[in-house]
Amino acid sequence: MVRAEVSKKNPNYISKHRGYELKHFCLQYPEWKRQFNDTADIFFKTRIEMVNNTAKETDPVLSAYILKGITENRSYDYLRNMMNIPCGKDYYYKLYRKFYYILDKTRQ
Repeated sequence: MVRAEVSKKNPNYISKHRGYELKHFCLQYPEWKRQFNDTADIFFKTRIEMVNNTAKETDPVLSAYILKGITENRSYDYLRNMMNIPCGKDYYYKLYRKFYYILDKTRQ
């Protein structure tokens, strides 16, 4: 599920369809990892590093949780129950939106 469009007043605003594009870009991450392990192709390495670096820039402490949520389409509830994420739901989704905002700027 892709969340509703963020208000244009939000500092992390991106358009709804750009959000869809970036979400589907990130959902390819597991495929890139498999392909990179098979071929060591720079195409896959570049994309993997872009997503990893964006997660670290978003929040260095919570980057592993952000990466799991973004690239595997995991909900906050999954991250809380299965991975014991050390932050609240509102804060996580604030970081979630910030991740896509940063990725949007990186991919332009």
